[in-house]
Amino acid sequence: MATPAPPSDSTLESYQVIQLIAAGSFGKVNLVRNTANNAIYAMKSLNKIKLIMMNQVTNTQNEANLLKQAISPFIVKLYQTLITSTHVHLVFEFVPGGELFYHLRKFGKFTNEVARFYIAELVVALGNCHDKLGCIYRDLKPENVLLDKKGHVKLSDFGFAKQTQNLTFTLLGTPEYLSPEVIKCIGHNKSTDWWSLGILTYELLCGVPPFYDDDAQAVCKKILVGKIAFPKGIEPNAVDFILKLLQQDKDKRLGSNVLTGTKDIKGHPFFTGVNWGYIEKKLVKPPIVPVVKNDQDLEFWADAAEELVDDEVEIQDMKDAGECADIPTTEAGINKLFEGFM
Repeated sequence: MATPAPPSDSTLESYQVIQLIAAGSFGKVNLVRNTANNAIYAMKSLNKIKLIMMNQVTNTQNEANLLKQAISPFIVKLYQTLITSTHVHLVFEFVPGGELFYHLRKFGKFTNEVARFYIAELVVALGNCHDKLGCIYRDLKPENVLLDKKGHVKLSDFGFAKQTQNLTFTLLGTPEYLSPEVIKCIGHNKSTDWWSLGILTYELLCGVPPFYDDDAQAVCKKILVGKIAFPKGIEPNAVDFILKLLQQDKDKRLGSNVLTGTKDIKGHPFFTGVNWGYIEKKLVKPPIVPVVKNDQDLEFWADAAEELVDDEVEIQDMKDAGECADIPTTEAGINKLFEGFM
């Protein structure tokens, strides 16, 4: 059963914090209960000043505005945005199965059949981004792929997503998943997401990304060289699929056609036997079904909450930071920057 939407008149006071789920650079995510309908949600609370200092206001606005438009069973549902004097609070459906990264680390690597299931559902998710939302996702990695209580994927974290039909030139993302065109800053489009899907396919099958290195610059150099080594046991269709996605030229990459990209991906022999109608309706049984004891079970999120961050930042901190000299240091000036939230 889907999580019910919270009452439209819900305020921050309508939510009772149950437990911390995760913490990050800009704030934290708490498991919360809406006291009006008794339903469970995940609330991401982001410190306004930290967002300003790290130049993340626009990205956060993009995430909120895009997710409110998204209607897809494979994209996490955003129900509500609440703005206070100090924080932006985003109320999401709670996805109890944790990150795909958690399960990949547990198993080490996946079989061809298991990897194919997750990649197929992600093809549908990315297709929804490209064809329905008109956006480039730009942050595909196992940490941003969540599993619901039945084991189906939910694409999360749309902070880097951008609605555009043109080339865009911003250098952003996680080094291991960056496409050559992003690294070179020569302009990228939706094809960059298919490159990242190739990286993820390799990682699910092999346990590590193909261009992994401890040093980010070394990762980028390896990506631009493009040499890929495949271990034994990877089926030929999987190798071909990965190589066609990891094509250095974005215009020759599988999925690069702006009109038929998603269809071209689905038609690759790697997906032989996949019933796309069943995939889209979530009728294919997932290979991993998280055992969720109740609606507050955080077993699959335990690792995410290990490190807490100090979420309190004062205006004085901004005055003390030289790079923030042009940022408003009054509450009114700060609040004006957040007027673009839907």
